[in-house]
Amino acid sequence: MPVQTYDLETEGIQEIMNHPPGWIVRWGATVITLVLFAFLLGAWFIRYPDIVSAKVVISYSNPPVKIVSRNNGIISSILAADGSRVEAGQPLLVLQSNAAFKDLQQVMDGVGKIDTARDLARSISNINFPRKVQLGDLQAEYSTLLKAVADYQFFIDNRFYVRKIEHLKKQISQYGDLNFSLDEQAALQNQKYNAGIANFTIDSMLFESKTIAAVEFNNSRQRILDQRIEGKNTRSVMIQNTLQQEEYRKNITDILQQQLQDDNTLQLRIKESIRRLQGQYDTWKENYLIKSPISGKAEFFQVWNEFQYINSGQGIMMITPSSVQYIAKGYVPLVGAGKIMKGQKVLIKLYAFPFEEFGMIESHVDNISSVAMDSLFAVNMKLPSPLITGANRRIPEQPQMLGVGEILTEDKSLLQRLFENIYKKWKE
Repeated sequence: MPVQTYDLETEGIQEIMNHPPGWIVRWGATVITLVLFAFLLGAWFIRYPDIVSAKVVISYSNPPVKIVSRNNGIISSILAADGSRVEAGQPLLVLQSNAAFKDLQQVMDGVGKIDTARDLARSISNINFPRKVQLGDLQAEYSTLLKAVADYQFFIDNRFYVRKIEHLKKQISQYGDLNFSLDEQAALQNQKYNAGIANFTIDSMLFESKTIAAVEFNNSRQRILDQRIEGKNTRSVMIQNTLQQEEYRKNITDILQQQLQDDNTLQLRIKESIRRLQGQYDTWKENYLIKSPISGKAEFFQVWNEFQYINSGQGIMMITPSSVQYIAKGYVPLVGAGKIMKGQKVLIKLYAFPFEEFGMIESHVDNISSVAMDSLFAVNMKLPSPLITGANRRIPEQPQMLGVGEILTEDKSLLQRLFENIYKKWKE
């Protein structure tokens, strides 16, 4: 009896299993379909990018400059304080030489004003060149310059050509006045001549009528001829005076030409001496003067005081730029480098500033090198200014920082990645 009951129960269960209710089948298929659809839909909308890692180096675009001594020597003067701001070209140190730097500066300041002057004569008159100066190797050329300046100053002050021209102009004016008087005289002579012609006409009529004697007639005619000759003589003198005026004007032109030539010669001597002096000064600066190549903050390392001895090639100080701009360069291996494109986001994690505490710096790809070197491609990145992370933390200024960058490349969905893997396996 128990065995029969077990058989009946087993048969009932099998009957239920073999013939499930229709509503269970329908709802079960619907639920499975919805779950599968939701999975596919979620897989399509859930997207994340591929990441290409790169070693990143962040450094100043205008890095600090190391000042190195070019020669051995003893420091004569320190012209900038440690930690002070200096400008590009500003003198920092002077090494001992046989010239006084202050004297050189004073002399070369005047030389520079002459060299750039538009009116050399006026400029020389306004500049007082010092006489008692210590210029060392530049002393001889400076003496040559002083001689050239003195000659030109004498040429200007003496006014030899000017006085000569003024004298000739006065002569021309006097001849002009003389011609004016002669012209008035010629006019009076012409009137006298016309009156003589009238009298001669009357005398001719009287002579024909035998009223006057032949002697009186001939005297009348002689007076006409004398007046005519007198008028021609006056005109000849006027012409000679005019020719003399033209000769004087020609002389003035020649004098002006000679004056210009002498002026140019004297100016050329000055400028040639200035060029030689400037060349010697440049040589002196190369040997004895240390200047700042950029603007920034001077930080002394191997300089303490004057009369200290420094060696050629010795690093003595650093100039740190006052305005810091950063550049970032990444290095990526060959694998995955083809995915990198301009404008892609890069998340930079600095080794010195853990990203868990400071956050990451967001940048973008500017460009990537077209060829690889040592199996690495170079990637230039645009950085924010100032360097502020995603956690709103500002990174302190440092000359160089190292880190790793995550370049976010192609953005794909889970569904795309699933089918790509299936396709890849199928192809294998």
